[in-house]
Amino acid sequence: MFLVPLEFVLYLINYLAGVSSRVSNYISTSQVNKVFVLCIIVGLLILLMRHGVLRNFLLKLYPLLCLILVACEAFAFINRPSSRIVFIDVGQGDSALIINGNISILVDGGTYESGPVLEDVLNYYGIHAPTYVITYPLG
Repeated sequence: MFLVPLEFVLYLINYLAGVSSRVSNYISTSQVNKVFVLCIIVGLLILLMRHGVLRNFLLKLYPLLCLILVACEAFAFINRPSSRIVFIDVGQGDSALIINGNISILVDGGTYESGPVLEDVLNYYGIHAPTYVITYPLG
């Protein structure tokens, strides 16, 4: 029999989740990439299980599980809002990020110190750089 230590399985899940997050930020803003990676992780974990009744049952159930995950993500993708407004706490006030398709507008990005916060939010929404920036000088 081939047994895998639990620590290795948890490390593998954590590593693959990190890779899928980084890959999906570069490939697409869609969550569908993460669903495919999740299906691969679940399939690998099932294959690493000991041979037995549970493993055989999960192998038979696996295609249905993947189909349900993909269908749910496709439904969420189709019904996503066309525009989104995100308010960001940048320290001295709030910044607004307006997203409509491929166009993004950042209103009042704050000071230089708020850069890491803005970078995290932009990365989360898959925006490399805002299309427009509206700001005013502090004084």
